[in-house]
Amino acid sequence: MKTDKDDQNAKLPQTDAGPTSSASVKSSIESALKQDPSLASDNLKVKVSDKKVNLSGKVNTDDEKQKAEQIASTNAGGRTVDNHIKVTAKNSAPDKDKDKTKSQSNPY
Repeated sequence: MKTDKDDQNAKLPQTDAGPTSSASVKSSIESALKQDPSLASDNLKVKVSDKKVNLSGKVNTDDEKQKAEQIASTNAGGRTVDNHIKVTAKNSAPDKDKDKTKSQSNPY
């Protein structure tokens, strides 16, 4: 049987106070990323909505990118993970290497 109190509670604003709230999911993912030695120093950003987790930032290897996605998925509370992390290897200049290859393969 419904009471007037039930109707009043139904009209109250809802908060993200549950165990899989956006704020707690974000906090869990950020904490887990910082605990991993290979990811702790990387500049990764986590955004969480009701249905998605978005990862962005830069890492040094594909393995780090995959590890970050795995950590996020484990802590996502059932949300899908969109991984927009860029791999940027330190101390490498792939564009310069490509230019050398082009000039060597076509001397004219």
